[in-house]
Amino acid sequence: MPLPSDDTTPPVTTTILAMGHLPSEPCCWRSRGVPAQELTRNDNRRARCLRRQERRRTASRARSARIRKLPDGGGNANVRAPGAARHPAGGRPNAGMEGDRPAADHIGMPIRSLPGPTRSGPNPERAGDPRSVAFRARARRALGVGLLALALAGCATPPAKPARLTFWSDRSDRAELGTFARHLVQLRRYDRLDSLADSLQRCDCRFDDGASRLAAYEFFGMRTVSDPRDPARWEEQLAHLREWAEARPQSVHAPVALAEALIGRGWAARGGGWARDVSDRGWRGFGEDLREARQILDHCAAVSKATPSWYEAMLDVMQALGTDRATYDSTYAEAVARFPAYDRFYIDRSWYLLPRWYGEPGEWERAAAECAPALPDSLRDELYARIVVFQSAYEKDLFRASPGLDWDRTRRGLETWQRHYPSSPEPTSALALFAYQTGRLDVARGAFRHLGNNVHVDVWPVTADYVQARQKLLGS
Repeated sequence: MPLPSDDTTPPVTTTILAMGHLPSEPCCWRSRGVPAQELTRNDNRRARCLRRQERRRTASRARSARIRKLPDGGGNANVRAPGAARHPAGGRPNAGMEGDRPAADHIGMPIRSLPGPTRSGPNPERAGDPRSVAFRARARRALGVGLLALALAGCATPPAKPARLTFWSDRSDRAELGTFARHLVQLRRYDRLDSLADSLQRCDCRFDDGASRLAAYEFFGMRTVSDPRDPARWEEQLAHLREWAEARPQSVHAPVALAEALIGRGWAARGGGWARDVSDRGWRGFGEDLREARQILDHCAAVSKATPSWYEAMLDVMQALGTDRATYDSTYAEAVARFPAYDRFYIDRSWYLLPRWYGEPGEWERAAAECAPALPDSLRDELYARIVVFQSAYEKDLFRASPGLDWDRTRRGLETWQRHYPSSPEPTSALALFAYQTGRLDVARGAFRHLGNNVHVDVWPVTADYVQARQKLLGS
């Protein structure tokens, strides 16, 4: 039975035939086409096995040659160059790994005496030989091209890694003071509460950003509870404050603290949304608590009415209950005459004059420009800047919404504010925000550099806006 024809076998693969009948004599290389009758059955099986092994070795050597071959002049080693003769096995002559075609004197030689697979070609500096000059030259060219590509890629600035930001907020300091005050209320340390409020008012103590500690004591201590939505918390707070007022009838701060708690509970019942969204129950609780607070404030002793806390509470009650404008303005004028440096009066009035409350468009801007005439110009500029920063919480782009604002005065005020309180990033954060929004990019860039990796989240509530503006101006 003849050997099956294998058209897929490369031409360089020869047929293995038996040599005679001696079992000890190995097979040798022969050309294809020898009659198969010369083979015995065992030799035929052995020949097929050797053919398969040889095909695998030949295919493996071909794959290794393709992997090790470097492109010559940008081409593939198995692509015929123009004018070159095609090798029967594919590719150019003398290219790649292959078995040498058996010569005539190979016939009759044992397999172990035949030459092993070698790189064809007479040139000792064969293509792909790591020792050859041509190989090293092509390797140097390929390495040079790779280094040039890396250099060109480095010319394009990669996206900068976002900086690790440090977030600042003054609410934690205020909340800590308020929590301490409520803790004293729960412990019934009413003497400590009186002395604490007296010292905060007398010394005009302020936070790192210049905000009044007395205002934080009243708002975060008396107007707030741990869970404003829980009525039981408010009842407990009010019960302790009523006890304080009864236990120390001569206390200057006890009745004001009780009124502050009623204001806080009334606003918790109403909510902070628009008036059209408030429920009837919310309006009812809001009105009852605010009217009771007004009665308490009206019946306070003269010594209690001579405190900035009393004036601030009364102005807030008047605004909430819609007291006529003349009465409100009269109380405001009296307050700023007694305490011209207490900035909460001016800030609260700017809120009162918003169009959503009782003001006209542009009215709060004019009031801010004219406020505190008794103060030095530098402090007036700082106060003006504080009002602008406060109002920026109600508008995404304040200078576009309020074109009457004075940019130069705002900048002077923020710079004065920063000089007076250098440890706070709030004024410079506000300068970066306003300068960026108004297109003064050089000023904004300088402010961002001054801030470094710090961001004041009370000024930039949306951190993504800060990161985007900073990357646009500084690239990081």
